[in-house]
Amino acid sequence: MKHLEMLTRYGAVLDGGAVSSFGDPAAEHAAVRLRAGVFDLTDRDRVAVRGADAPAFLHRLVTVAIDRMPVGGGGRAFLLSSTGKIQAAFHLLRIAEDDFWVEMAAGVGGRFAESLDFYLFGERVEIQPLRERWSLLSVQGPGAADVLRRLELHPPAALWSHEPARLVGVDVRVARIDRTGTDGFDVWAPRGACGAVFEALADAGAHPAGGRALESLRVEAGLPAWGHEYAEGVIPLEVSGMEGITDRKGCYPGQEVVERLISLGRPPRQLVALTLAADAAVGAEVTAGDDVVGQLTSVAALPDGTRAALALVKRRAAESNEALAVAGALATRRAPRTGAR
Repeated sequence: MKHLEMLTRYGAVLDGGAVSSFGDPAAEHAAVRLRAGVFDLTDRDRVAVRGADAPAFLHRLVTVAIDRMPVGGGGRAFLLSSTGKIQAAFHLLRIAEDDFWVEMAAGVGGRFAESLDFYLFGERVEIQPLRERWSLLSVQGPGAADVLRRLELHPPAALWSHEPARLVGVDVRVARIDRTGTDGFDVWAPRGACGAVFEALADAGAHPAGGRALESLRVEAGLPAWGHEYAEGVIPLEVSGMEGITDRKGCYPGQEVVERLISLGRPPRQLVALTLAADAAVGAEVTAGDDVVGQLTSVAALPDGTRAALALVKRRAAESNEALAVAGALATRRAPRTGAR
């Protein structure tokens, strides 16, 4: 069964090449929070960085220590400008000693590959697209591990760890990656078998869910994302990006700025989670009294009718008890729905 035919059979509502929903985003959100959901993330960009010099090449460019990353491990990573601002945010998996898979938001893979190519000076490194060969599915929720076990798959224990497996007669790769603030696992599947793998995961108890539910789950959990919190002009430490940085790993673009902020412990802005009393859009100003102290970076309507948001605000406002407002309506600080990682 072809991929799109399978998605349509499950009631997928498509928005370009992405699944917006399966007809009821609120029910999809609830299913993931209570049990497990399966998302089709095949629209996201994926590239491989391979070759004898790939480990050293990546080590001198990205914010995580490649020399400490084992085969079967991975992590979040950033590519920064010389001033420490985010140029790209991505997930990085080490498949073999000289083979790395990179996954990131849709539409940025080409620019990412061009950025890496700019730094190539004869190294034995190849940057290859993976979209035509591999699809990407993700099982999220407190019951995600049980879904995998029903299919006789082994859920990797450590965050970012991954391993090969077999499902519906094909080779897949299962990685532990949290996208909703709870347990989660990505399943890389051959492009031609994506429909069969999705169907197997759904039959094993993962509720089909789309991008609208994934976005509301992410915002509810307080997790940053590319194009929202991870954006050009933002320093990773301002948006809870320490997970993607290895302190004192050595030289990479922007390293001096990052290390200085780590030492000071005082980034100029901080990410805060808010509950809004009125409708607002991304980019709306956050105020404290008469002062503009920041802006909204993400907004999502939750199934219970509340409006959750993330905002990048001045450190003083983030750390104080000052009342915050958006468009003249109260914006209440809140703890993320689950522990964001």
